[in-house]
Amino acid sequence: MSDTVLKGLVLRTADYKESSKMLTVLTDSMGKISISARGAARLKSRIAAACQPMAFSEMTVSESKERFYLKEAGTLELFTGLTADLKNYALGCYFLELLDASCPETVEEPEALSLGLNALWLLSEGKKDPRIVKSAFE
Repeated sequence: MSDTVLKGLVLRTADYKESSKMLTVLTDSMGKISISARGAARLKSRIAAACQPMAFSEMTVSESKERFYLKEAGTLELFTGLTADLKNYALGCYFLELLDASCPETVEEPEALSLGLNALWLLSEGKKDPRIVKSAFE
């Protein structure tokens, strides 16, 4: 069981056990994968920010026969500009759902990741009309 460092966009999370989360992450090198993040739901967790939806993070994971386990994580981009506008935030959530639905498990999709990150960045920065960003993304 070796460690792998990857960059990925957290598409969705689900509570798992008492203080853990299951993450669905679209990565740069492994496609869409599920990662078990122990302790990510704790209030003072060091990895909590990197494990929230819309977080683009650098993650160190280990792989077992059943799943990936998160060992370390740090945020690269949180798209904080989306929290200021509810419509843009909802549109960002829609983008995450489309990426989750359209990307199969463990199939590399670097173009999909790039498209998702660019769309979220444009929404977050407010540099383009959200309708144009939505049309280009779809």
